Amino acid sequence: MFSRRVFGGSVDTFKVSLEYGSSQLHDPPLHAVRLPKALATVELEFTADDTSEAVANRLTEKQSTLILDQHLEERVRLELTCKPDRSVAVGLKLEAAYPTLRCLTVARSAGSGNVSTEVMSTLLRLCDLTGVWKVKGADGFGNFWATCVPDVAQAWACMRNLNLSYCGLTSLPPS
Repeated sequence: MFSRRVFGGSVDTFKVSLEYGSSQLHDPPLHAVRLPKALATVELEFTADDTSEAVANRLTEKQSTLILDQHLEERVRLELTCKPDRSVAVGLKLEAAYPTLRCLTVARSAGSGNVSTEVMSTLLRLCDLTGVWKVKGADGFGNFWATCVPDVAQAWACMRNLNLSYCGLTSLPPS
């Protein structure tokens, strides 16, 4: 009913870490115990008092630094085209490949409240979740992986590791 801040409590603080990896690997190696090393990491801290728009703006700003910090990979693409006269046309193109989101970790830094579903939905909407291999939840986030994305099966298609330790769940969400 009343916010803990009315009675002198600290504001709830949350942290989201996004690890980006190579876009060459479409699926995680099945035989590997550990995922490949991250090319770049974006960390975002926000409080329960922040609006979803403010958090979204900060995330977009941090994600844009991936491009500015030269975390993109350059590839040479070779195109061979067979012509009817049995000759071959060769074409070379230089393409930029941006890092792909591979790991999503959420944690509560301070306080004891839960993250707003609106804020989490906004953050996840700004991320391409189709390449995420690992998701790690924490207390204060509940079942965000199931409630904050519109199509759960498609969003987490590549996920191989879901860590629910310390999420405070008493049951799994319905399928």
